[in-house]
Order: sequence, then structure tokens, then C-alpha cells
Amino acid sequence: MAATTLADRIPEYRLFRFFDFSVEPGKTYRYRVKLTLLNPNADVQKRYLENYTFANGATRETEWSQPSAAITVIAGNRLLAGNVSAGRTGSEPAGSVLAKLFDADEAIEVRKVFDVHRGTVLNQRELQIGVPDPNAGREGKRPATVSFETGAVVLDMLGGEKLPGARSKGTEAPPKVPGHFLVLDNDGSLRTLTQFSDAAMYETEAEEAKNLAPPREGDRRPGAAAAPGSPGGGFENFDSLDTPKKRKGR
Repeated sequence: MAATTLADRIPEYRLFRFFDFSVEPGKTYRYRVKLTLLNPNADVQKRYLENYTFANGATRETEWSQPSAAITVIAGNRLLAGNVSAGRTGSEPAGSVLAKLFDADEAIEVRKVFDVHRGTVLNQRELQIGVPDPNAGREGKRPATVSFETGAVVLDMLGGEKLPGARSKGTEAPPKVPGHFLVLDNDGSLRTLTQFSDAAMYETEAEEAKNLAPPREGDRRPGAAAAPGSPGGGFENFDSLDTPKKRKGR
């Protein structure tokens, strides 16, 4: 078996892994890389080198790489179709769309149900919500303000009309055409939302949206009773407490 030389053990390629933490949701990126490597032959005596020039310079630079494929960062929002109310003759239809996104500042998924018309932008600045507060018990919340911006626009909608031939059953209203929405996403792509496919998820997420309601003023964590003498504790203050009467001696 022939002896393995050092040149045989040196791999032809080395893996270079790069992480970009400055990307923004909804944007598309392409990358080129140029490496700067330390020169292991720097300051080595030239008599030990095959080529004297190997000792020149502390670093070596590679050529720029070819551009990478286009990489689109997912916007991170989720849109679900609600119902559509068909407009009367000459009036615009209206509907509801649930939007969900992740808020990095609060590290929580935020949900909001939008009442929409044609041209509605699914954004709301300074949305007031309630987020879990570990200092207020297992079910306690604290108020927070988030910037809810999906960048999506509702272009058109249809549905809400009574199905031909459908009849009401008892107190139930007759079934209607499920809502359909055409949405322009924040990356410029078109997407369609249908109430039929989103119905179950919409109901679940709408309940979660209700749970994000900001706490009402004066709410306390469950099971915690206010101390006597504090606001809501049963007494205006300790000074108003009656002095215990002395028992009469026999």
C-alpha cells in the first residue's frame, strides 16, 4: 500500500457557513462572498519555502464568489379568511380577515380580526394587547403596545350570497356562498383566501385573539385577594378601622 502524502490529505474544498442576522421579513437577498485568510507562511524564513513570495503579507484574499440564488425571507404572517357580507345593489361587500404575526419585541404571536373592504390594508399601529405576566400569576396579564403590520392589502372579495335553492332549517339561516378574498401580500405576490378551507383554523385563532385583549384597569391576578387597607381591599384605609371596644369588667 502506497504511503499517503500531505497533498493527498488536503481537501479540495472547505465549508464556509455564513449567517445574516440583519435580514428583514418579506425581502429577497442574494449574496457574494470574499474570504480573507491568514497566511501561515508569514515571517517564515524564505529558505524553508518552495517560493519566497509565500512569506509576503499577513493575509491572502480570495476572488469574489458567484452570486447565490435569490433567497426570500418569509414575512412570518398568516392570513385566514372569514365571512363575506354581500353588498346590496350599488354597495360594496364587506368581510373579515384574521391576521397573525410574530412580534419579536414581545416574543409572542399576535392576532387581530380586521373588518375589511376593498383596499383595506391589514396594518394597525399601536395595537393594545395583553401579554402573559409571570409576576401576576399563571393567568395574569400586563398591557403592551405592538406595531401590527403585515403589509398585505385586500384587493377584492366575493361570497355571502344565499346559495341557489337553499332553504333555512328551523331557526338556522340558509347557507351562503363561502367568502373568497384576493390579497396582495407584502412581497408583491397575490394570494387567495377561502372561508371554506380556513373555517376551523379561523375559529380557533379568533378565540386566541380574544385572549390577547388588554387587561382591564383594576384586574388582579386570579386568586389574589387585596390586602385590607389597600384599594379594593374592603377598607378605605387603616385609619378608618374601628378601635376594638374594651370589655366591661364584672
